[in-house]
Amino acid sequence: MYLIHARLGPGDAALLPPDAARVFASFARPTERVEHVVVHRDHVSGPVVGLFVAAASLTEAELSASEVCRRAVAEHPALRGVSIVGCGAVLVPGPWDREWTSPAPDPPGFADPPGPLMPLHSPSSPNPFHLS
Repeated sequence: MYLIHARLGPGDAALLPPDAARVFASFARPTERVEHVVVHRDHVSGPVVGLFVAAASLTEAELSASEVCRRAVAEHPALRGVSIVGCGAVLVPGPWDREWTSPAPDPPGFADPPGPLMPLHSPSSPNPFHLS
């Protein structure tokens, strides 16, 4: 299952009908395997349609989501004037997204402890995780 975001044009939130998720979902064909649709009207860059697609690959999921959204915008009267500015998978932000230009200096008086921070795992031990 892949979550694909279709980004709509800035200002398009006002053009979306109240049941926009249902409208987009109604344009999915069974072969496109769209499982669920959500609409986020208040995203900072403009509204986003999230499509959960059960597909064999990311490429297939992105293609299916794009086709569903393009059909909906082209054919449904309530979506006239809505534009799709992009469609694709979005990486979830995490701590790895911070820019690491140089390591932070250690605070005064800080020293690395001797040895590993966690005991090594020993599968042959009756107590493999060294639990007390």
